[in-house]
Amino acid sequence: MPKLISVIGVSSFLVVMLTLSSTPQTVFQIFSPQSTIFSMEFSPDGKLLATGQGNGTIFLWDWMTGQPVRVISETMGTVFALSFSPDGRRLLTANGDGQVGAVWDVQTGRQLLNLEGHVGWVHSAAYSPDGKFLVTGAEDKTVRVWDAADGRLLKVLTGHRSTVFALAISPDSQIIASGGGDGEIRLWDAQSGALLGVLPVRIAAVFSVHFSPDGKLLASTSGDGVVRLWDVAERRLVIAVAGHRHRTHAVRFSPDGRKLASGSMDWKVKLWEVPTLTELKTFTEHVEFVLAVAFSPDGRFLASGGGDFKVVVRELQE
Repeated sequence: MPKLISVIGVSSFLVVMLTLSSTPQTVFQIFSPQSTIFSMEFSPDGKLLATGQGNGTIFLWDWMTGQPVRVISETMGTVFALSFSPDGRRLLTANGDGQVGAVWDVQTGRQLLNLEGHVGWVHSAAYSPDGKFLVTGAEDKTVRVWDAADGRLLKVLTGHRSTVFALAISPDSQIIASGGGDGEIRLWDAQSGALLGVLPVRIAAVFSVHFSPDGKLLASTSGDGVVRLWDVAERRLVIAVAGHRHRTHAVRFSPDGRKLASGSMDWKVKLWEVPTLTELKTFTEHVEFVLAVAFSPDGRFLASGGGDFKVVVRELQE
């Protein structure tokens, strides 16, 4: 049975911190506001965990204590994606309030940039590792590249035949990967906007993509529940594993590149060995679909969230 450490009432939501003595890999659980968790990411220094909610709220958590440091509620729609700047001072969000991405000051919660131009909901967003540009993807089938300093539109990348659900940028900031409802992953040259290649999933929409820390592999998850690894340089499929029984919306490499985490509509979070995709662990704390997963920068902790309004953070044992 879990041992209750503390119950903290904050405004209109409840935070419950648990230590599960029977499951030492689970450090605590945070019950967030009554809304689905669509996105999450640790800050680069590992001190904060940002979550994007279905009701348009962004939470910045001190995840070690389970307390919210800051709440941003100025958005009007689902926060489908979020991404920290490399220095951790800014947060990019993709919002379902129609046509808009935004950049926020992490310390103050103030909106710094308004990225207007898409038609339809903005489903995906990523901050470049070099901090120089931002990318967003939307229902209008485009990927848009923005100047990170002033929000100026730099490029519009076209070619997808459906919503762009997923975006990732290579560690050297040279390649943009986009995944769409058309079942394709497109690789773009970040500087010129030229199409470098297409990785054909085809049989299902692509919901998440993520580069390995060395940039050699790209992981993807899709509507068929399959987790895939791609060779970026050779533009070929390395391995595919049907690890989930339902749509799989989230995938992330661990910081050392040795593990991969995925989250699915089957309520499960799975941990995989790279590059074999041997299953290492299945986590079953959630009682609804999982839409987001994130590793802490030191790789010791794995967070997840979804339709049960719950953030779970686990300590991973070697």
